[in-house]
Amino acid sequence: MSKLVASDEQILVYYCQDRLAGYSFIGVIDVDKFIVPQQDRNFKELMRHLMEKYENTASFTFLVEYYIRNWGIHNSPEHLIPIEYIQRTAAMKDRVKNIIVRDRFEPGSITTHTVIPRRGFNSVIVPTDVAVLKHYRECRDDWNPKSDCINGTGAFQRFTDDSLKKKLEQMNVKDNVTLHDAILRAIKYLGVN
Repeated sequence: MSKLVASDEQILVYYCQDRLAGYSFIGVIDVDKFIVPQQDRNFKELMRHLMEKYENTASFTFLVEYYIRNWGIHNSPEHLIPIEYIQRTAAMKDRVKNIIVRDRFEPGSITTHTVIPRRGFNSVIVPTDVAVLKHYRECRDDWNPKSDCINGTGAFQRFTDDSLKKKLEQMNVKDNVTLHDAILRAIKYLGVN
């Protein structure tokens, strides 16, 4: 990544950080990634339980399960990627994402994948049986060896996991239109503008 692109990315992060100053948590998460609670019913409940268990935490780091698109579609194409792809890796500490507790991090320390806690606070890696980040993508060129990713070997061992597909089906989300409606309902429920 060029220095200019990295700099531009950080300007956006700082802008969002400023706009979100009134919220309890800040998350720098791409729209193609999903934090999925494994035990809690929703994200709000998950964060409440994490804060109760880890009182002195500045950030919660979510490990990443990659659903590798090179491994092919396993359900009929329905124009909704989490339903089409169900082959994933084990949870990895690769390009993790963080949910940061407001006022508990060093100013200017948030990047896309890292955060520096203020003195007296720490970072917690969220256990995968509590929550995990799901990401759908093709094998990256910088994964070494890339052939392991393409073949589903080594660190990229394949697991079949249709849990997100089942959750979406429980919500009657089967395509982008119903997903959009579900997102709007969630935004209204959370009171996010």
